[in-house]
Amino acid sequence: MTASAASLSDPAAARRPRICLGIETSCDETAAAVVVSDPAAQPGQGRPLG
Repeated sequence: MTASAASLSDPAAARRPRICLGIETSCDETAAAVVVSDPAAQPGQGRPLG
């Protein structure tokens, strides 16, 4: 089961979008919206993750 599938079946997971940032490459739309609205959360932008 992928993280996206888990989010679809688990409403609570959909409210925790940051759990997949930088870990999964195919997050749900909620996580994508967070990344778009928060440039610092995107790898390569904002402060270095490393």
